Amino acid sequence: MGMAASQARYLQLSARMSNCEYEGQQINQQRTILANESANLFNQMLVMEVPTVPSSTDYTTVQYTFSDGSYDQTIDNYYQIGTPDSEYNYVVTHSYTVDRYTGSMKHLSDPQVQFSSLEDILPPEAYEAYQQGIYQSYAVYESKLAEYEKMESDANALIKDVESAQVGLLNNVGKTTETGLQYDPITDTYTVTDNTGAQYNLTPTDSNADIEALIKAGALSEDDEYYSYQDNDGTTHYLSKTNMEKYSTGAAKNLTGYSIDLGDPDTLQAISDYDTALQKYNDAKAAAKNFYDTDVTSAYNDYETLLNAYDGMTRPSYIGNCELTEIPVGQMTEDQLAELQQVIYDLAQEGIDSNLADCFDANGNYKGGVFAFELYGTTYYTTYADLYASYASVDDSDSNNGIDRQYSLPYYSASYVKTKVETTEKALLETDSSGRFTSIRLENDSVKYTLNAETVTDETAYNDAMNQYYYDTAVYQKTISDINAKTSIIQQQDRTLELRLEQLDTERNTLSTEMEAVQKVLSDNIERTYKTFGD
Repeated sequence: MGMAASQARYLQLSARMSNCEYEGQQINQQRTILANESANLFNQMLVMEVPTVPSSTDYTTVQYTFSDGSYDQTIDNYYQIGTPDSEYNYVVTHSYTVDRYTGSMKHLSDPQVQFSSLEDILPPEAYEAYQQGIYQSYAVYESKLAEYEKMESDANALIKDVESAQVGLLNNVGKTTETGLQYDPITDTYTVTDNTGAQYNLTPTDSNADIEALIKAGALSEDDEYYSYQDNDGTTHYLSKTNMEKYSTGAAKNLTGYSIDLGDPDTLQAISDYDTALQKYNDAKAAAKNFYDTDVTSAYNDYETLLNAYDGMTRPSYIGNCELTEIPVGQMTEDQLAELQQVIYDLAQEGIDSNLADCFDANGNYKGGVFAFELYGTTYYTTYADLYASYASVDDSDSNNGIDRQYSLPYYSASYVKTKVETTEKALLETDSSGRFTSIRLENDSVKYTLNAETVTDETAYNDAMNQYYYDTAVYQKTISDINAKTSIIQQQDRTLELRLEQLDTERNTLSTEMEAVQKVLSDNIERTYKTFGD
C-alpha cells in the first residue's frame, strides 16, 4: 500500500471511529433518559396507596328509638347541655316518617296531543265559556237538590212528633201477659190462659177500630193476623198471630194481649194527636217529593241537555297512545276532587301557577275542563287549556304530521310520599351502668319513654364506600399495569440501545485494530523513505 493510500485509509478509519464514539455518546445519553424515566415510574409506584376494604364497623352506630303512642321516633342527634339542670341535660333531634299526601305537576315532553277532529277546535276561552254554562246549570241543579234535601230533612224530623204521639197513645193501651197457649188441631182452636189462670178461646178477628188504634199505637202490626177474646170483665184483648206462633215455638218468651177503650176521652185525644202528627209528616214528605219531581228534575234535565249537546263537539282525544277521558261537571268523584285539590294546594304553597286552579271556583267546586289519562298504570290529570297549548304549539308551516314536536304538556297527580318530620328540643336522658341511654322525657311531653338501643349499619353509605373501593382498586390496578407496561417498553428500548452500544464497541475495537495496522504501515513507509534519502 502506498503512502497516499495508507493516509487516506487512516483518515477514513478515524472518521468512522469518531462517528462510533459520537453515536455511543448519544446512546448513553438516551439510556440515561430512559433510566430517569424508569426511576420516575418506580418512584410513582412507591408513593401509590393500596386501596383498603372498608369496614362495616365504621358505618355502624348505636341508634335509639322510642314510641310516643302515635309514631315510632328515632333519635337522630343529641348533644349535652353545657350547664345541665334537674329538668333537662341534653338537646335531642328526633324524627319519624309519615306518608304525606302530596300533589305535583310534571311535564310530558313531545306529548303528541290529538283532537277527535281537526275542525271546530274551540280555543280555551270559548271552551271555558261553554263549560261555564254547564257549570251554572249544574249549580242551579245543586241548589234545587239542596233545597229538596232540606225539605226532606225537615220532613224526616217530624217523625219524632209522630213517634212521641205514638208513645202517648201506647200509654192508653192495656197490656196483659198471658201465661199459656194451647192449640187443638181438630177444631183449629187456640185456648189462652191469662195471668189470673182463666182460660178463653181465641177467635180470629178482622180489622176494626180497636185494631186500627192498636196499630197506630205500635202494639200490633198492620201486616199480620189477629185473634181476640173477651175476659170476664167484658174487656176485649187482641193478640198477634205472629206473636202466638213465636211463643208456641219458644222464639218469644212472652205472649202479650192488648186492649183499648175508645170511649175514653184521653184515648181519643191521643189518637187525634197521633193522626195530626202523622198527617203533618205525610204532607211534608209529599211536598218534598213533589218538589223533587218538578223543580229538581227540571233543573237536572236542563243540565243534562247542555251536557249532551257537548257530545258531538271536537275535543282532545289522545296523548300519544293514551286515551283522554273528560270529567264532566258534576261527575267528579270525591277521590278525584280530593287529589286535585291537594295538587292545587301544594302548587300554591310552592308559588307555582297552573291551569288546574282555573278549573275550580273559589269554594273548590269543579267547573269543568279536566281530562284524565292512564300512563304506566297510574291515572294522571291535565286540563283543556294545557292540551290546547301543546296542540297549538306546532308551527303550521312545518311539514310534519301536526302532532310531533309539540311543547311539553303539564300534567298533575297526588300520591303518598314518605316524609321525615324532625323536632329539636330539650330532653332528660337517663343512662344505665354501661353508659347507654335507657329513657327519655321530652321538653314538650311529660311522659317518660323507654329507649330501645340497637346497632344500625348505614347500608347505603357502606355500599357507597365499597363501590368507591372497587373503583379505587380498578384505578390502582390500571395504574400499576400502565407503569409496568411503560417500564417494559423502557427496558426493551434500553436493551435495544445496549445491543447497539455493544455493536459500536465491537466496531470501534475493529477500527482501532485496523488503524494500528495502517499506522504501522505508515510508520514503515516513512522509515523506508528517510533511509532512502539518507543513503
